[in-house]
Amino acid sequence: MHVPRLATYGASGPNTVELGAAGLARLQRCLGAPPQLVVVVCTEEHDLEQLCRTTRAAFPQAQVAGTTTAVGVVTEQQFWEGPAVGMFGVLDPHGAYGVALVPLDGAPRRAAATAMRAAGAAAGRPGELPECALMFGVAGHEERLLEGIHDVVGPKMPVLGGSAGDQDFSGRWRLSTHAHASPDAVVVVAMFPSAPLRWAHRSGYTPTQHNGRVTRASGRRLYEIDGEPAGDVYARWTGIRVDATLEPATSLLARTTLSPIGRRVGMVAQLPIYALSLPNAILADRSMEMLTEMATGDELVLMEGTAEALLNRTTRAVAAARLNRPILGGITIHCVCYALAIGKHKAEISARVRDALGDVPVLGWFTHGEQGPRVDGGGNMHANLMTTAVLFGDGSDPHDA
Repeated sequence: MHVPRLATYGASGPNTVELGAAGLARLQRCLGAPPQLVVVVCTEEHDLEQLCRTTRAAFPQAQVAGTTTAVGVVTEQQFWEGPAVGMFGVLDPHGAYGVALVPLDGAPRRAAATAMRAAGAAAGRPGELPECALMFGVAGHEERLLEGIHDVVGPKMPVLGGSAGDQDFSGRWRLSTHAHASPDAVVVVAMFPSAPLRWAHRSGYTPTQHNGRVTRASGRRLYEIDGEPAGDVYARWTGIRVDATLEPATSLLARTTLSPIGRRVGMVAQLPIYALSLPNAILADRSMEMLTEMATGDELVLMEGTAEALLNRTTRAVAAARLNRPILGGITIHCVCYALAIGKHKAEISARVRDALGDVPVLGWFTHGEQGPRVDGGGNMHANLMTTAVLFGDGSDPHDA
């Protein structure tokens, strides 16, 4: 039986060249041959484009996808505080992988559709349906990017990923492949592995008694809940208030991470499914800027979480993806606000993943928005404060046949 081989690398330090060389040497050593796919992540202090170029130079046949991460990098070994570099290598001669980067150029939906087609072609499988796709985008465009991929492959094929991160949400993120780099683009990885993939897209929050309905919204601007200014409603629900005169468009993320808003998107076993959204700012008219789109008529509920619950959701997310079956390894994607909320406990993430999966290669990083399939099978969604896992099964379980 042929199964993929996986390897990871993580390290902290300021020297991009040294860390990159060490990472490439580790992938070669652990895999025993050049990988077909390498995912490269780094904090903004490092030169992502250089890392992707040198990866391609070392492995000329490899498809290389890169994104910046906030905070740091997680491997099965430990949490690596930024400045940090991480790599995930896949050697799968009986599988196929393709990568494409397309600049948004003011048309994110079209760019994502183009990238999806190009990634399939780069894998040598044009027109075929991948088992899943990874998507690395930029904050503010996620819904349109998902629509673009759906235009090509439909809404049922799993799309998992996260928006490129930086340290303070100031736009210093970057995306790259072995051929191109841009701060305003989408990267798509089409995956046709020889072993089964498993995935999960989970939050660690529970609904409170506070709820309402959107009575006015446009895109990511939430104006009214139940006919009242949304900022006033949120302040009443949480006790979190901003004086817009003294602090116009103040970022609330540090204070709202444990009190996001849930938007009802479906049902499973008679229980509602919520897509989480964080308020990014309360404006002078008491409307709120959100980090996901809202629509008039949406049912909202205030959600709540704790640092311990968020750590536990890491275990639940990877366990849900594993399905109690053998795992070779994979990737995990975490919301940066989750990392901020758990603070010094970030070091525990690696141990939680090892507890759920065993000592297998896993690379994780931190994003400004997460994408993945809904648990009710209703297609892919963009949300905040999620943990996303994409795992490679080893094909030995009869259910994978």
